[in-house]
Amino acid sequence: MPPRRRSAPERDLSPRQVAEAIGVSESSVKRWCDDGAIPTRKTAGGHRRIPIADVVAFLRAQGFDPARPDLLGLPAGAHRDATRALRDVADRLGTALRAGAAADARALLTGLYLAGQPLTRIGDEVIGPVMAGLGHAWSIGQLEVYQEHHAVEIVRAALFDLGGLIAVPAAGPVALLASLEGDPYSLAIGLGELILRERGWRAIGLGAGHPAATLVAAVTERQPRLLALSVGHVPDRARLIADVAALHAATRAAGAALALGGRAIDDDLRATLRCSAHCASLAALADFADSLPVKAAAAKKRARPR
Repeated sequence: MPPRRRSAPERDLSPRQVAEAIGVSESSVKRWCDDGAIPTRKTAGGHRRIPIADVVAFLRAQGFDPARPDLLGLPAGAHRDATRALRDVADRLGTALRAGAAADARALLTGLYLAGQPLTRIGDEVIGPVMAGLGHAWSIGQLEVYQEHHAVEIVRAALFDLGGLIAVPAAGPVALLASLEGDPYSLAIGLGELILRERGWRAIGLGAGHPAATLVAAVTERQPRLLALSVGHVPDRARLIADVAALHAATRAAGAALALGGRAIDDDLRATLRCSAHCASLAALADFADSLPVKAAAAKKRARPR
């Protein structure tokens, strides 16, 4: 079960609430709405309502720091810092996670997102290396198991919070993300889901540790255009090869692509596993998803005049 948001701000705000959150006048917000800079919808009574996801997108694009981040469901201290090096943030995140400082970790990750850093870079250059470092620290006895597990839960909760700031596409191709049985790592799945959602995919994270047969059923029933499989741990290489072959056949039959990625895929496995693309990073997954013709076709279909 995904972690619950600790606070539950309204998902749509009035122009007055947005003005208070940003720290500007209500007239400025209304002008931005009229100019189309901030998308709005009208209630039955003709009042403007502004989705929080669109407010956050505006903040990222314009470089504003929120004056009242709590009104947007953001943590205290979640401010832009475009000049802060990702390596510095990674160091600070590692320190926060070791200490179990959930609020600090959440503020660091949200601050990067507000600063306009792509989720691909946040995942590839911050979260990935930090979690790998914590795993190594545990393996040599410098970290307790509970600390590593708590760090995973903190990052998972932060991703859940970020998901509330990213609009869910009303239409678009479906992507499924998962890992196979015996592979418990789920953070890459959550990151991939958000990255694909930003790109217009209806991305569905199915979680970790699935038997291949149930993922074949998911492909058959959900009819995705992309199945992204995370491989963070390989308990049985022969079984992995057989399972991936079954998924490759299922995705081909459904007209879908199969993307593989994860730190457990070595050169030998990369040469053996059958798939549409090997993605060595989240950025590579994003690029591959962008290259699929089905996404362009879906966008063209949505734009077709009635």
